[in-house]
Amino acid sequence: MASSGVLSYPGGTVLPYRFPVSQGGLNHGNIVVVQGWIPKNAKRFEINLICDDDNWAFHLNPRFAAGFFESDRIVRNTKIGNGWGPEEDSGAFPLKKDSAFDIVILVQDDCFRVAINGQHYCEYNHRVMKDNIREVMIDGDVALITATQPRDTVQALSEPAFNVSVPYTEQLPSGIQPGTMIFLAGKIKKDSQRFHINLQSADIGSPYADIALHFNPRFKPKKQVVRNNMNKGKWGDEETKAPGFPFKPDTPFTILILVEEDGFKVAVNHQHYLDFEHRMANLSTINTLYVEGDVMIAEVRTQY
Repeated sequence: MASSGVLSYPGGTVLPYRFPVSQGGLNHGNIVVVQGWIPKNAKRFEINLICDDDNWAFHLNPRFAAGFFESDRIVRNTKIGNGWGPEEDSGAFPLKKDSAFDIVILVQDDCFRVAINGQHYCEYNHRVMKDNIREVMIDGDVALITATQPRDTVQALSEPAFNVSVPYTEQLPSGIQPGTMIFLAGKIKKDSQRFHINLQSADIGSPYADIALHFNPRFKPKKQVVRNNMNKGKWGDEETKAPGFPFKPDTPFTILILVEEDGFKVAVNHQHYLDFEHRMANLSTINTLYVEGDVMIAEVRTQY
């Protein structure tokens, strides 16, 4: 069950990624959260709760079918004395390639409870003492945006912002590049008409401002998500074609923006929604995230 080794994503996190658990192991009520993007050529990835090299309390291992006679499955197991126990793999497969995901592991006295993309997925009874868990390790074919345990008991990949006021501005000191990911969670206002997310240059008020991506959901007069760019203060051609309109007033949402070599990938509510091809050659000048409009933002995370 060993994974493929060290993988590096441009501008992203080097895998395997490991972070320590506070002394005393994991306790009832602790939550481990892993969020990221599954590449379109993914084969498998894993999240491990580790006691030591020979003893792993929990191995969560999504595997994509590699051939006609295989099926997608999520394997759960425990390693004791460097030997694997019986696998568990019942349940549906809620993950998709080329899409965002979030996995939440809730520690209970008798088991781990796993939720995927906001839905309960499975329970896994403890086979070793949860108090002996010393670190979390993530590896495989996945691009991470964040991996955290609450109450600051582990290190995070990024420092999130919570319950921010809108308009919201965040500086991206080195600009954006392939591998940059931006995650937002919030709620649409009840009487919302529109809001927008810009990846832009800091001097947006100048006549020479640049916006690499303008992502603009509009509720009125027509429900549509407008995408555009601005080059030296001039708007480009709007794009509006999209597979439906995934936003509703007075409803929570998540948005994940992934920067790739040829464009932006945008996921809404953990599902790939659309692509927007780059119209600018120099992304290093795009050093500001800006959010404005009829929306409440509960959380913002960035991964360079």
